[in-house]
Amino acid sequence: MNPMHRGWLATLALVAVAAPLAAQRPTGRQFEGRVDLVAADTPSLQLGLGLNIPAGIYVRVAAIVAGGVAHRDDVTHGAARADLVARFLLDPYREFPLGLYGLGGLSAMHDPFEGWRPRVMVGVGVESRVRSGRAIAAELSLGGGVRMGVAVRRAAQRALGTPAPIGVRHPRPATARKAKPPQGRGGRSCYAAVIASLLRLCFGGCTKRSPSRRICCNCSGDSS
Repeated sequence: MNPMHRGWLATLALVAVAAPLAAQRPTGRQFEGRVDLVAADTPSLQLGLGLNIPAGIYVRVAAIVAGGVAHRDDVTHGAARADLVARFLLDPYREFPLGLYGLGGLSAMHDPFEGWRPRVMVGVGVESRVRSGRAIAAELSLGGGVRMGVAVRRAAQRALGTPAPIGVRHPRPATARKAKPPQGRGGRSCYAAVIASLLRLCFGGCTKRSPSRRICCNCSGDSS
């Protein structure tokens, strides 16, 4: 088995392992726009669009299409690329200002100089926190050359009824808040009066009772 086939099988196995985690989706789909510079025998500069879908708490699967120009031997032609990438987040709940992640996947590249060619890609990336509904990411990867990319991703869209990620709390409506029992002085003084009356009865204190045979809580002296 040649190295190219081994790379394809490794990437497919990677996606197969991540797929069963889809039931744990903490967020929704996420769109991105990006620009990539590919430094290779045929260097190219490409603009692309992508769609990210969660495949578990720590995994995001992205489908990307891109197009641009390729330059070689003083000749410039159009170039295209399609990627299927899995991102492995080291900080999925964004507890730190910058979120590190690893990435790996498959890429199909085309230009008139070399035609269509499949490539396996692997790399690392870092993403900023969401500001004004967007996050900026920078990536460095290998796949058909050295790739340097910058992506702008929209904030993830959660489906209706999907629970919020851990660490994010939404305020409860006023009707759902439990009313606290009153703790005023009036309630406490009544309890104290009942206890005091019981103590007086047990130890020969107040024996004054009301006509209804109930303990008098307001008795302040010994009966005569």
